[in-house]
Amino acid sequence: MVSWSALRPVLSNLISRIPKNGVIQRQMSDHRVLPYRPTRFQWLKFKDLMHLYIALGVIPLGLFTLYCNTFIGPATLTEIPEDYVPKHWEYYRNPISRGIAKYILTSPQQEYEKYLHHIFEEDEKKKIR
Repeated sequence: MVSWSALRPVLSNLISRIPKNGVIQRQMSDHRVLPYRPTRFQWLKFKDLMHLYIALGVIPLGLFTLYCNTFIGPATLTEIPEDYVPKHWEYYRNPISRGIAKYILTSPQQEYEKYLHHIFEEDEKKKIR
């Protein structure tokens, strides 16, 4: 209990500084409390959007890549059976590259046929002229 009585003058000094009637007092300081500075709104907005796009795009793609490389793994070349004609995407080693070649890109045969069609159309235009 002796320690409580030792704190009494310090606490009474702090309490006496608080205004008792609730009137706002002017402190009359000459320095600015909040310094003027340019806004950081665009920088903070950019950082927020960057974190959002990383969370929505990069993290799931990274997890998908990790899953494919861990559980599916790279393909290995083996002998092709006599009656089997391999598809063009089966020659890729990486499982993600195989998926892109199968579902997104066109086959080399289709590209070649498009090229032949282009040559045919140009030849027909030349004959008409």
